[in-house]
Amino acid sequence: MLTPASSYEDVCREFRWQIPASCNIGHDVCDRHASDPSRRALIYEDAHGRVREYTFLDIMRQANRLANALVAQGLAGGDHISHPDGTATGDLVRIDLQTKRVREVDVPDLPAADGLARSGRTLYAVTGASRVTQLTLSPNWLSGTVRRQIESPRFHFPTTVQVAGRRLLVVNSQFDRRGATPDLPFTLAAVRRP
Repeated sequence: MLTPASSYEDVCREFRWQIPASCNIGHDVCDRHASDPSRRALIYEDAHGRVREYTFLDIMRQANRLANALVAQGLAGGDHISHPDGTATGDLVRIDLQTKRVREVDVPDLPAADGLARSGRTLYAVTGASRVTQLTLSPNWLSGTVRRQIESPRFHFPTTVQVAGRRLLVVNSQFDRRGATPDLPFTLAAVRRP
């Protein structure tokens, strides 16, 4: 639940998930809608303008394929898989898919880190109400340094970022409109990638 705050950073700092002990988020956000095979969940357009639509059933099937692959690698019910960035903590981790080892990446704190995008050893992290932080990762991806802060007047409470050729596509949220009906569609800001 979001509580009123004076800035995006305050919202991120105060936000806490309230998850019941028996919650299955995959079911809550996807599986329960998959019984209608025509119900669209996502429209994806790549950097070349190719569009692909996914239904809730498509996403459920992909999630099941991933779950089966993880079981084949030795994971079992109750095992935990780490999310690569901690929105509230600013922690970033590297997950070795061969060994399943999770290691913290030594980078400056990424306050309120939300969306991440990577191109080679360059990592982009949405880190503020109007900012994307660009980092350069070490060859082993276990440390990184901040290269620059990317700001734009077109960023409005950004929530995620995607590399699209020579541009960054940044999805603007409407976190400043808590409790109000969102204006649709959400906006996307495109900025030149440094």
